[in-house]
Amino acid sequence: MNLMILDHTGVTFGEDQIATEIQQIVIDIREEETRERTKQTAAAAQRWREILKEGCR
Repeated sequence: MNLMILDHTGVTFGEDQIATEIQQIVIDIREEETRERTKQTAAAAQRWREILKEGCR
């Protein structure tokens, strides 16, 4: 079975192109999740630094 998708511009994409696009979407999602976790970790570390500073006074 051959899977083909016709996009809104009239361009047809075959199975290999569809697979490549899906892989890129997954990569983009994972990168965004990693960036978000990094931001959360940095924020938590900053909060702990502030707590420890206050505790040492």
